[in-house]
Amino acid sequence: MEEFKNITNTTSVVKISACLEKIFKKITESREKKIAEQNIKEIEFLKTQCKADIVQLSLLSSQTFVRLVEGGVLEASNVLTMLISMLPNSSPSQYTTITEGIVSILLLGLKRRVALLKEHEVFQSQFGLKTQQHPIITLLQNPAVNINDVANKIVGICNHHDQQIKEHSVEYLRPVFLYVLCNPQTLPDSKTIWTGLLSLSKTNLAAKQLVQEIFSWSKFNSSSTCLFTSILLIEAIEHCLNCNDNTTVIDLCIFQALIVNNLTKYGIDPRPSLHCLLRVLHSTREHTVNHYNVLLILLAECLHLLSPNYLHDLLRIIAFIVVQECCGNQYILNMCLDGIIQWMSQTAFIPAEGLALAHQVVRKILGQNKDAATAVKSSTVRTGELQPAQARYFHPDIAIAFDLAKLVESFDESEFKDVFTFVDALNVKANTMFCQRLHLFLRALFLSREPSMDCWFKIYESILEIIKVNSGIAYDFLMTYVFKLAGEQQPEIQMELLRGLPSFAVSKDNIPMILNTIRNLTAENATFCMDLYLRLWRVESRTYPFLIKLLSTPQKDSNKRWEFEIAKTHTIREICYEKPTQHGSDLVLISPTH
Repeated sequence: MEEFKNITNTTSVVKISACLEKIFKKITESREKKIAEQNIKEIEFLKTQCKADIVQLSLLSSQTFVRLVEGGVLEASNVLTMLISMLPNSSPSQYTTITEGIVSILLLGLKRRVALLKEHEVFQSQFGLKTQQHPIITLLQNPAVNINDVANKIVGICNHHDQQIKEHSVEYLRPVFLYVLCNPQTLPDSKTIWTGLLSLSKTNLAAKQLVQEIFSWSKFNSSSTCLFTSILLIEAIEHCLNCNDNTTVIDLCIFQALIVNNLTKYGIDPRPSLHCLLRVLHSTREHTVNHYNVLLILLAECLHLLSPNYLHDLLRIIAFIVVQECCGNQYILNMCLDGIIQWMSQTAFIPAEGLALAHQVVRKILGQNKDAATAVKSSTVRTGELQPAQARYFHPDIAIAFDLAKLVESFDESEFKDVFTFVDALNVKANTMFCQRLHLFLRALFLSREPSMDCWFKIYESILEIIKVNSGIAYDFLMTYVFKLAGEQQPEIQMELLRGLPSFAVSKDNIPMILNTIRNLTAENATFCMDLYLRLWRVESRTYPFLIKLLSTPQKDSNKRWEFEIAKTHTIREICYEKPTQHGSDLVLISPTH
């Protein structure tokens, strides 16, 4: 062992190997004599050399331990535990060399396990994420880890020259892939590992399934994880497009539509994802159209979230499906229409090209709504026939989109239209959260002319119940409500829509528009507007001055005076019942009996 003292950074690798060969032989001889491992001093000496500052000596010492395991001289589990125990106080260079030994011993264990498999027996990794944690995960959790070095080793295992190792590498490393690619802390450093897994998925079914499983475990709980997941997803889609794997591409593009929604929530530029999504639609248009309704449902939500600067890129996708491909169920198209309507009051923020696309989409949807029968026949989308549709298990929002798409398609296939059955089953008061989750769909039903009068009134009542408990939805929905009111031809529905308008005052930002609408109607029908002001006052008491002003205004038209006076008396009575001490003295002066 004296010769080791003369080893320096300039010592040749051959000389270091010769020195270590002597140690190797002494350990082998001791084991042949049945001497216990803990009593062999050369093992302890070799351990110290693993932590030498000379890189080549440290590396070759680790590899000597691997040779001892390979030759059956030392137990693999004992050596593995020993090498892992050296890591905490190692320098970066020592960490790298010891890691090399650990990975080599793991591969020896893998080859032995595969060799012991019986006929038709399927290999399963003995390691997990936490219970019997995979040693490579332990490596990654150490603060001194060089993650790029470990990533290269993982890719090397997946592309190993030994076919037995390569064939079973994905299952063996499955806990490692899940740890790295589903862990927010390691995700930003996972690009090399992800690229290697995608490359392997061309020929390895387990790798392909693991790619989809990783996306199903993805979390968007921060802007960084959301952004990096979108980057990995774009790479996966480009890879599948190059492999002409249209089935997988379509599954991933549905997931990408969800990612766009989350990118938008974090204020991240979603255009790379939107451009990728449009490329997918162009590339797979001959393959199937059965994913279009699910996509439109997810993109319709995005219309409510997206910055107007990006609206043009989103509308290009919607226009491709709706205008160019002539696809989309009537109710789902109304979800898109509802989203576009929100922007009609703020067109100054939208680029000219975006406005042109919005006009095309709206014109197409309104044209289909006028002739629903033709719209159904134009291009039939059957979500239930989309296979394998693994994306529905990636996220609850995608599952809901699939269920809604199938639901509306069942409406079209039903002879009697089952819309009423669905709406009748809703109980907003008992299931407030569930109904709020579906509010965009209810708004689409609200815009439709297809349901019967009874059914439409149930939809209308459900929406009014929702906005009572969610002022955010009340603000967002008012423009759509006014759009419906402006285009409605049936007097009964017109009157009901006007009576419902004050309910939107739960959002303070809506009050100016509501007051302006009522004020414009006052000249024609002051009696009716008095009822609207009373309803508004009940929702927002600060609008009382507008009500008292109308009560104080004399009715000049003698033909309408008696109606006005009756309404005035009723209104004063209602105010006195509800807040007599607050407003009673004000009303005495304008009372008809005064």
